[in-house]
Amino acid sequence: MSRLLDVPWPGGEVASVTLDGSPKRFVKWWELDKSGRSLQVAVDWVDGGQPPAVLTVDTLTGTEQLPDGRWTFGISDAASRGGRSAGIRTYEWKFDASRAGNYSVEITGMAWQERPEAVEVELSGATRSGQLDFTGGRRRFASKSIGQMRIPGPGPQVLRVHLGEANRDRLGTLTAVVLRPAPEGARARPGADGSYELRVADGALAGTSLSVIGWGEAAVVPGWTDAAAGVEWLCEEVTPGHYTVELAFTAADDATGEIAVQAFGRTLSVPLVPTGHGSTPARRAVGEIEVTRPGDQSVSIRNWTAQGGWSVSGLRLVRRVP
Repeated sequence: MSRLLDVPWPGGEVASVTLDGSPKRFVKWWELDKSGRSLQVAVDWVDGGQPPAVLTVDTLTGTEQLPDGRWTFGISDAASRGGRSAGIRTYEWKFDASRAGNYSVEITGMAWQERPEAVEVELSGATRSGQLDFTGGRRRFASKSIGQMRIPGPGPQVLRVHLGEANRDRLGTLTAVVLRPAPEGARARPGADGSYELRVADGALAGTSLSVIGWGEAAVVPGWTDAAAGVEWLCEEVTPGHYTVELAFTAADDATGEIAVQAFGRTLSVPLVPTGHGSTPARRAVGEIEVTRPGDQSVSIRNWTAQGGWSVSGLRLVRRVP
């Protein structure tokens, strides 16, 4: 099924438009009206992916890293070279990374005719290839993920994008590139009993300065103060039922406030009670959550009011047997 949504818009450029639940829910294209105050969004879904869902519109104010860890790159900020209408045009951005990390690469634009336009992205010695699809109009744009890439560490970086193909007219427009924090390790798959073991070593670091200390089961992410930052997982093939949520964390004597566990559409607040002077994280049950719909669902740990010395090492979502 398809729908056309009319979203009020305060003005400005759009970096991307996404719909929660992809690929069951996805955005086909979007278009700003001539006033720039209304965003027409064509969405689609398959059976089981129909609304309610969350539509997210990312603005484009320039080349920058946002508090949740996303990098946005606008065409107007890029150094470019190549012909106007034929062959390959190259766009290049120089930026200073705040940390190492994996990122999902998202390209935004459109093809003018019913023929996709080739795109190749270079970052830190690696490349990813994709294409811009035909959207049915030159004012209609779409964004799509073309894979993951890694920034090896903090410091100067170069992002380079090649649009088009040699010896062929270029019939596409690239407007933006978005790098979104991606998982650092294994996918979050259910165990034999339907439960999930979520280690911070495997999660996505959604923030500008989060870091993982240690390896595997012993890895921890030290406490942070930015409310937009957090550790995220996408739990695959979640089965409806009741789950007990267990958080593994450490809290020093000076730790105060609360952190939040957001899982399966619910939020649980967790007071930071001191866990003692040992280095082994304390694992505590922090609540229960009922899941009513199957499918892939997001889980994250956020800071609400936490201060002092604290860290998290992971979550366990234990499916209760009826």
